[in-house]
Amino acid sequence: MNTWAYLPYFGDEFTPLDEVWHRTFHRLMFRGSRWPLRLVLPLLSGERGRTSAEFIRRIRKDLDALLEQDVRNVKAGYYPKSALRFDLPSYIYSMLASGPLDGVRVLQRAKQNNWKELPLHADKNAYPDYYLRTFHWQTDGWFSEESAKRYDFTVQFLFGGVADVMRRMALPPIAKTISTNNNVKILELACGTGSFIPQIQAAFPKARIVGVDLSPDYIQYARKHIKGTKVQFFHENAEHLSFENESFDAVICNNLFHELPPQVRRKIFSEVHRVLKNNAVFSITDSLQLGDNPNMNDS
Repeated sequence: MNTWAYLPYFGDEFTPLDEVWHRTFHRLMFRGSRWPLRLVLPLLSGERGRTSAEFIRRIRKDLDALLEQDVRNVKAGYYPKSALRFDLPSYIYSMLASGPLDGVRVLQRAKQNNWKELPLHADKNAYPDYYLRTFHWQTDGWFSEESAKRYDFTVQFLFGGVADVMRRMALPPIAKTISTNNNVKILELACGTGSFIPQIQAAFPKARIVGVDLSPDYIQYARKHIKGTKVQFFHENAEHLSFENESFDAVICNNLFHELPPQVRRKIFSEVHRVLKNNAVFSITDSLQLGDNPNMNDS
């Protein structure tokens, strides 16, 4: 299937109608994902507490600020309007691959804190210990094609349909540093299914893009579904990259570092420093951690 088919925007220019559509669609996606989470989270925690109206107000305010920034980035020329298009067919495909039965399994695994339930074919000697777990209690962890099929829906669901909006915040620092007219080379660490690669392509159409991930199944999925003559995918550990010194103009990393032990983070930073050219940029986004925003600590 075509994994980069979009919901429509209007015309070639970014219009007021586009702005209204962009905000309305993502607000609906966000609210639509919150209702199931309100049912599921009490089952995980065993508590029947009610989310405060103040917390909901803060979340909606932050959502609106994120969407406003997305629009400002387009108007500033950091990425084109085409990068905003939501890949609805892939989202639906991933949702159908997940299914309600798998949701029950995830819920059971979460209640039991069973993060060690990996498929038998996973070669535990080939991967670091921190990788051998069912991250977010996802079935099979990162070790199956079925997991790769489910991943995009899972991430969008957990982030309220704005996962791509959050990832796009990594693009402006690169746009400020490199020119879209140059034949630049960009590396995405932990690229997963490759779903963010088309947005990088939209922002930097002449760039050569390389995606690496530690999951062979996810890399294989990316190779099948993400096309382009200037795109390559490699099954690699970001701690030990195979690329030459000073070979990239930019490195992007989304939502990886919160899953890593501190010593591994330092190794990856060292590798990124090695493969980046002088005056290049390393652009990172990640999920909010406890203490990052005191207003969210009670969530």
